[in-house]
Amino acid sequence: MYMDYSELSELRNELDAIPVGADKCIESEFHGWYKGTSLDVILKWFDIRHRLYQGLGSNFTLEELEALWTELGDIPIDDDECIDEDFYIWDKGTDRYHIWHWFDDICPNGLAIDLMYVN
Repeated sequence: MYMDYSELSELRNELDAIPVGADKCIESEFHGWYKGTSLDVILKWFDIRHRLYQGLGSNFTLEELEALWTELGDIPIDDDECIDEDFYIWDKGTDRYHIWHWFDDICPNGLAIDLMYVN
C-alpha cells in the first residue's frame, strides 16, 4: 500500500481510535488489517515506513533489511526491470536496480554479502 507521508500520518492518527484488547490486538478491522491483528505488528509497519520516509535507512537492523528484501522479491517486475506495483516509498515503475542500490548503500557489508548470497 503506497501513500505519501501526510497520508501515513493521517492513518497513524486513525489507528489511535481503534479499540485494542487486553491481548494487545485490534478489536475491529482497520484498513488492510483483520480484527485480532497484533498492535505490535501494525506499529512495526508504521515504524518501517516512517524511517523510510525520513531517510533513516541506516537505522534498520539487518533482520529488518532481510524482511524488506524478501518482500521486494514478491513484487512483480515488468519487462523494463521496473517494479510493477508500489513498494513502500517506491512508486510503481521504479527501476528495481535503483531499489537495489538503496539496499546496497544501507547494508553494513553491501547487498551482495548481507542479503543476496546468504548461506
